[in-house]
Amino acid sequence: MRQYKINAVIFLLLFLVIIFKDSMYYFTEKTLKLNNIADAIENSKKTYYEQEYQKVLDLYEIKEFPKYEYEFSKVIYRNIYKYFNEMTILKGKDANLKEHMAVINDEGLIGVISKVYKNTAKVELLTNKDINVSVKINEVYGMLHIDNFNELIVDSITNYDNVAVGDYIYTSGLGNLPANIYIGKVKEIKKDQSGISKTLIVDKTIDFAKIDYVAIMKNGVENE
Repeated sequence: MRQYKINAVIFLLLFLVIIFKDSMYYFTEKTLKLNNIADAIENSKKTYYEQEYQKVLDLYEIKEFPKYEYEFSKVIYRNIYKYFNEMTILKGKDANLKEHMAVINDEGLIGVISKVYKNTAKVELLTNKDINVSVKINEVYGMLHIDNFNELIVDSITNYDNVAVGDYIYTSGLGNLPANIYIGKVKEIKKDQSGISKTLIVDKTIDFAKIDYVAIMKNGVENE
């Protein structure tokens, strides 16, 4: 009798396994998939934070201008319709930011502060068609702006000026921006039909689509 009961229990268990095997397989497979998704999410988070940490480290290593105090900030907003015109950063009047201050990262000039609010500020980017920056190449001065083909160019250069492909381009110090902020290199030189002036095409290393952190140079503030 006892053996009969044992056999009955074994038979019942086998019967339940056969009936619910598809469900068991489904839940097992789903659990494995969920675990894989969780692992993938965790790995993505780790990669993201490692990349963010590296960006911050790169920014904090800027030391080219010891006479200026730097304010570091994260970019918090970019209007999709003005993506290459402006961006909003998470610092403002509370950090003593002012209009016309230079905004940079570890690769050079990004733009200038155009509006300041209590806790945020708007940055006008170099890729904004309304912006003009006085620059110098060697001892030659010109104006930097975006042309109709969305290329960064320098004009107001004569054919007699000493400029060559590969020369470095810096802010001139004329106007509101400090001098000697790196902008890029001369990628190409185009002469006009008159033979009097030429236009420089700028090789800019900054990817304006991927700016997450910036440094603001606080004009006239000297470190102790």
